[in-house]
Amino acid sequence: MLAIEKAVPVRYAMSDIDGKFILNALSSGRYLLSIGFMGYRPYISDTLKISANLVLPTIRLEPMSSNLKEVKVVAELPAVTQQLDKLVIDVGRNVAANGSSALEVLEKSPGISIDQNGNLMMRGKTDPVVMVNGKLVQLSGTELTEMLRGIAANNINKIELVNNPSARYDAAGNAGIIDIKLHKPIASGSNGNISLNGGYGKLLKSNNGGNLNYRKGNFSAMANYNYAYRGDFADMEVTHLFGERSDGVASSFQDFYQDITFGAHTSRLGMEYLLGKRTTVGTELFGAFTKIHRNIDNVTSLYGTDAGLNGFRNMLTNTINERKNYGANFNLRQQLDTLGAILNLDMDFAKFNLDDMQSYDFGYLNANDQPSRDPISLFNNSEGRLDIRSGALNLEKSFLRGKLELGGKFSHIRSITDMDFYNRVGQELQTNTELSGTFSYNEQIQAAFANYGRKLGNISLQLGLRTERTVGQGKGMTIFGRKYVQFFPSGAFSYQLSQKHGFGFNFSRRIGRPSYTQLNPYFYFIEPTIRVAGNPELLPALNYTMDINYTLNNKYIIGLNYFRSANPIIETQILDNANNILVGFTNLKRYESYSVVLTLPLKLTKWFSSSTNLSGFYGKFHGEIDGQAVSNARPHVMINSNNSFTFGPWSAQLVGNYNGSQYYGNIELKANMSVAIAVQRSFMAKKATLGVILSDIFFTNNIRWTNSMQRFAVDGIRLRDSRAALLNFTYKFGGNDHALTRKSGSAEEEKRRAN
Repeated sequence: MLAIEKAVPVRYAMSDIDGKFILNALSSGRYLLSIGFMGYRPYISDTLKISANLVLPTIRLEPMSSNLKEVKVVAELPAVTQQLDKLVIDVGRNVAANGSSALEVLEKSPGISIDQNGNLMMRGKTDPVVMVNGKLVQLSGTELTEMLRGIAANNINKIELVNNPSARYDAAGNAGIIDIKLHKPIASGSNGNISLNGGYGKLLKSNNGGNLNYRKGNFSAMANYNYAYRGDFADMEVTHLFGERSDGVASSFQDFYQDITFGAHTSRLGMEYLLGKRTTVGTELFGAFTKIHRNIDNVTSLYGTDAGLNGFRNMLTNTINERKNYGANFNLRQQLDTLGAILNLDMDFAKFNLDDMQSYDFGYLNANDQPSRDPISLFNNSEGRLDIRSGALNLEKSFLRGKLELGGKFSHIRSITDMDFYNRVGQELQTNTELSGTFSYNEQIQAAFANYGRKLGNISLQLGLRTERTVGQGKGMTIFGRKYVQFFPSGAFSYQLSQKHGFGFNFSRRIGRPSYTQLNPYFYFIEPTIRVAGNPELLPALNYTMDINYTLNNKYIIGLNYFRSANPIIETQILDNANNILVGFTNLKRYESYSVVLTLPLKLTKWFSSSTNLSGFYGKFHGEIDGQAVSNARPHVMINSNNSFTFGPWSAQLVGNYNGSQYYGNIELKANMSVAIAVQRSFMAKKATLGVILSDIFFTNNIRWTNSMQRFAVDGIRLRDSRAALLNFTYKFGGNDHALTRKSGSAEEEKRRAN
């Protein structure tokens, strides 16, 4: 924005991905607007008289008549950027992400780790909320990780890790938000890409797909498809040391090997149409079909008090998991006036179907390899259905020289799981009524929120309040219900002391509701005497987070965080009177953690840049498990270093992760690390790339854990097929006809208001 008297710039702004921009804190007067974009003629407006908020009409840039000569890029954005309120991972600039899945990108991201069961953790806390294009994913645990394996990294634009969300976000979550942003059409014309990827660790892995974008006039559309195939294994060795047991067993050694074949088809189709100057309607359809084969061979050796071999327990399991997920979204954006008031309507429908078939064969042998009791053969057929209906209505408008957001949301979730167990007697299946059952859970959440933000010179303020009413009812072995209303305040404050120094503070209160799996009381087997079941008596966790940040030169950031959780939900392992280990879930009294995070982006040479995130935590649990007090605490360190190298058409990336030891209730997760290297070369006028990715090259990304209880102790290690060499080819096609028609306040406007 130029002051018309002197034609000198007084404000600058960059447009977002949809071409919208905001210029704040302009004094009343006359101005000229100047817009520039590579490959298009510079634009200078007529005189603009500004005395209040002004929404500009559509601005179209004209392409230059001649082709541009070769342009040398002298600076590039880093693959990982730390902002005051979130960490942004630019997946397109992440060479090591080519051909991988969303889960593999997250595993290499700062602050993200995997627990002993293969579930996501964020900043040392379990159950982060995962979103796709701002839409909440209603899955958790292994169901969530399987879905993330089916999303191709080549379809992802960026991933945002939000530690302290504002009131406009759903209040759910223990560990912040992971928001996966997929590619959208950004310019007129048609374009897309194709990606082919394949390689080996010990087993074959492949990830192939493509996406197509089209935009012309008021209409835009996108479509993508991906097929992911992954051979994998889980190789576990677990030692149990027991106290007093009625069968005389003092210890056991479990040798567990699982062979896994994972195949997933995923697709999305989206369309958007501009109805006039102020109304935009859009829809998006998604579908995913996943099939997983698991073969388990488990041998448990049993030892007596004299350390002599007592016998063996064997388990052979064959499992087929099928997941059929599909859904639709409808959205409407209506600009209400010329002062920036916008109404957003979203409606979502989704179905998740889970079909599992499992066969169990249990054998019991004495120390001489002779049968000590009759073998047992079981068959399980489980069917699960999850139906989701939700609608949200939000209003954004200027208010008291700031931005006010008001909104409400309604969601209805219905989950039902039928577990049918059968005893196999010869060729006949006989219903096992003791193990069979149906679990259903219905939940309704009504929410309303208000969020206000304003910029006062070098100070930015944001305050919000969200309230959610939750009504849930479950039916399984018993009937239980939940009904409560909670309030969730949030706030943010930032002060730019000078061009070099900035300070920030934010806080929020959130809720961690138990997942439907954690509530389901019916169990499944890990080993003949180890069973996993949920707990319908779980309470939601109430979480409080506070962050203080200091920024130097708009890139170096140091942050301090305090986190407190009341009623945190953790995994438990309890030995019952029948000498079975029951793996379940319970609420502890509280969990507290203190952390410091340091972000160091460095541009060392023209061809070498580095971004390093250092995190230090100190967390402590308080509560009781099976009558035993829990008060575990220890320091925990996480290091992520992302290093990029560029030599003409060649580029390379070296990514290192270190995750130190930490406590999760009574379970201690041991330290692990990983190193990945990727090299690629572009050709065909930079439309094609060919690259090689080597992941976990030292084979150190394994999980080790211990657990000490009154009646037994556990020491375990889990290996998987994490070391692999992959070859990746990508090809981009199509081009842009002219600059995209933009409508002020159409899409994603809330993301630009902080500027």
